[in-house]
Amino acid sequence: MSNTALHHQRRKVQHYRPMSAQFIEITDMTSNDLDEILQIEKASFHAPWSRGMFLHELQSTISRSIVARTCGNAFPEIAGYMIYWLFSGEAHIHKMAVKEILRRQGVGTKLLGEMIRLSLREGAQWCVLEVARSNERAKIFYEKFGFRVQTVRERYYTESGDDAFVMAADIGECAKWFHERDDTVDDGWESHS
Repeated sequence: MSNTALHHQRRKVQHYRPMSAQFIEITDMTSNDLDEILQIEKASFHAPWSRGMFLHELQSTISRSIVARTCGNAFPEIAGYMIYWLFSGEAHIHKMAVKEILRRQGVGTKLLGEMIRLSLREGAQWCVLEVARSNERAKIFYEKFGFRVQTVRERYYTESGDDAFVMAADIGECAKWFHERDDTVDDGWESHS
């Protein structure tokens, strides 16, 4: 299967979280998701992306956009989303946000796990991202999966003037973390170890 066909294949993955008694389904983002995504975006970031920015990502050949949805209840909703790029053997996370009332329930972990699995399938070896120096919670979250600070980009965030930690991880090592905990998004890990 080509990378393009793989990218456009719809993925359904369910996870049960005993605390929330909900299922999480990971799928490709579509333009129909943008109303809900923009609400989460505005609540999550000081300088939120516009609808046009999201539409641009949906059309880019190097961009991948996935969403986590609640299911198993009467009113499914988008719980979170991630946008990342794949190029030259690297995945670069640009955006990840989770709806405030659903944070700390494993949604971010599910999104990251699916991104790692898909990136491995498409040949990525490394994952890179930027985290604001002031965002200690995000830094700790990524460190849990093997990401380490590589360098600092001073005044990277123009709206706040905050520095960014550039963090990177070996995707194969990240995949081991998920596989060892059986917190995988499906049984596709076996062929990528």
